[in-house]
Amino acid sequence: ARPSQDTAQRARLHLRDLAHASDAYAAQGHPAPPGPPPEDLRTGEHVLVVSLGQRGIVHAAPDSHGEVLVQAGPLALRVPVSDLRRLPPGETDSLPEPSPPAGLGKALALSATLDVRGLRAEEAIEELDKYLDDATLAGFNRVTVIHGKGTGALRQAVAAHLSRHPEVAAFRLGAESEGGSGATIVDLRRP
Repeated sequence: ARPSQDTAQRARLHLRDLAHASDAYAAQGHPAPPGPPPEDLRTGEHVLVVSLGQRGIVHAAPDSHGEVLVQAGPLALRVPVSDLRRLPPGETDSLPEPSPPAGLGKALALSATLDVRGLRAEEAIEELDKYLDDATLAGFNRVTVIHGKGTGALRQAVAAHLSRHPEVAAFRLGAESEGGSGATIVDLRRP
């Protein structure tokens, strides 16, 4: 397996462990922290990810979808603001200031679009694999693959690969405003 696949597998296992911890947290009768979700989160604030029962630090303000980039342990996750509660100052004093996870810089710099125009099918599939691993780790829900129109060979190779990829929930050709048949819109599985 390639290094990026190993990294993705480790991340999936960690997310599964977090989900089990969340179930155990809820089963022990821990109530959700009181109060509404915070409206004005800023970078560096300490929060509780309610669904995971996990503390984290905000690394990016809410995006246009109302999701915030939060570091929870070694992972950087995109979490809806509605799933967060600001931790009171007293609860954050005992928390060590974690360093950003290794992939966080890459996650913040990763584009929601991959352009494979001009590549041979084999090269495009290799780039697509790396990109899907990175996009999944970065917490993207949807990405766009630009393959161009041309003869359609690259589009067909991309579609065939996406149909077998474990991180892909669904895909479709772009609408005219999204690039038409020269682009494929990919919905990624949520962990």
